[in-house]
Amino acid sequence: MNKPSIFGLFICLSLAGCSAPSYIPMTQELRQQEKISDEEMMKLQYFVCPGVSISFHDKIDDSMVKKGVLIQRDGTYDIKLQADEWTPGVSLLATENIVAISFERGLGLPFGVENVGDQGAYKILGRQQNGSFEVFYDGKWFTMQTGLAMECGPQQFQVPQLWVDTDSLQEVIDERREFKGRMVEDYRGRDKKLELNP
Repeated sequence: MNKPSIFGLFICLSLAGCSAPSYIPMTQELRQQEKISDEEMMKLQYFVCPGVSISFHDKIDDSMVKKGVLIQRDGTYDIKLQADEWTPGVSLLATENIVAISFERGLGLPFGVENVGDQGAYKILGRQQNGSFEVFYDGKWFTMQTGLAMECGPQQFQVPQLWVDTDSLQEVIDERREFKGRMVEDYRGRDKKLELNP
């Protein structure tokens, strides 16, 4: 084999080894089709795409006494939080139609479908308020920043939604077992004695 072809083979193997995992959208249909329980939903590795960008703004206009001095505060309180596309997250809570996804310890954003009977992708959930979309996070209503549609997989999306790695989904599905049944001829008393009461 000549040097150029060895180099080409090395490049191909390198690219194959570094290829991105195959993400699929988390949907209510997928959850029902695979019969994924609430407990199993909490074992999946999630990813968000498009990314999430939320902000909180409030005015500060108060006063306090500290060490015998009156301190008057007049200003603003601003918080900006962001999760880029494909940021990984874990579920802190799962119900029939919602998962609370945590991107930082102890706090979660709600994703899912609005009602138990609804179908569709697990999108970020919130409310429309004064022409803006708001999400509840850390005890406050944050305004979500909406931008241009972003390519996530083969399509473009504007609203953040959840994706799962097919390997992660397969791992959860593989935890299921189906009783195959047993025949007396195969048993022959070889099993350990079963204790019904712990």
